[in-house]
Amino acid sequence: MDPRFNIKAARKKAEEKKLPPPRLILTGPPGIGKSTFGASAPNCIFIKTELGCEGLNVPALPVEGVCETWQMLMDALIVVRENADQFDWCVVDSITGAQALCRDKVCAEEFKGQWFTRAKTNGYNSFNNGAKMSVREFEKLTVLLDEIRQKDTGIILLGHEGLHKSSEGDILDYLKTGGDMETMSWSVLVQWSDQVARACRDVRAGTLEGERKPKARMISSERWMIFDGGPAVDAKCRAGYDMPAKILFGWDEYIARLEENSVGVLVKQVTDLLADADKNIQAVCFKRLEAKDLKAAGAKIDKLPTPRLQLMVNWLLSQQVAKETKEN
Repeated sequence: MDPRFNIKAARKKAEEKKLPPPRLILTGPPGIGKSTFGASAPNCIFIKTELGCEGLNVPALPVEGVCETWQMLMDALIVVRENADQFDWCVVDSITGAQALCRDKVCAEEFKGQWFTRAKTNGYNSFNNGAKMSVREFEKLTVLLDEIRQKDTGIILLGHEGLHKSSEGDILDYLKTGGDMETMSWSVLVQWSDQVARACRDVRAGTLEGERKPKARMISSERWMIFDGGPAVDAKCRAGYDMPAKILFGWDEYIARLEENSVGVLVKQVTDLLADADKNIQAVCFKRLEAKDLKAAGAKIDKLPTPRLQLMVNWLLSQQVAKETKEN
């Protein structure tokens, strides 16, 4: 029998299998603290494609300045790969800058530096030709990152926020928040990653008395990491790397949640949100759970499957946000 298809060996490997460290993509607005988050990872090495981590006490490549070409970035990652046993985390700051270097390389080599159509000659941006070529080159970065990860080094990619056109079925095109880069390259990263998170603050748009136009206002000073994706934002957690839909933004909180049992995290989050909810929200939940009080509800929540727990977290969070918005 071919040993690659041995059922007994497959079961044994499944029981002993240890998950490799995560491949995390973190996007967010400028100044939210993405670089500080990355620098908080223990025993990390930064790969710089832009300025931003100079004030942080972390080793970084290149030693002076930033990666100015795609080849410089590849060379830096090769150095990390060859010395990956010295680091627990590799942080690319930023992946937005990395994709820009890839785009510049393709434009220079395939389109002779011509971005737009001129004299009947297609440029990089003509018919999305450049973006299609960039994807193939950009995938070389994910291959190198996976080789680093194979040596038990976690991957963190920091990126700026951008908008991408998206659609589902017969629904009209809409804009979704994701990484600030070409859509096709962003899609490759999202599919490759184990976790995609968005760093943000609680902001609500509304019109106060006497105002004509709605304005965006912060409703709290807290910063959050969002792992629950949807039509408005690209975010996700692959099986085995489950996280709550929303956690406080910070390394200690992230790593604590990552190391916890994923179902236990959801159970605790539902229980805490339900305890803090007003009586009307609790009454709705008690009715659905067929429970008389919080204690009885807790016993029922412990037995819920993961999809139901996730739905409850999302609904309770939406009710919490609606309440905070009304109060403000």
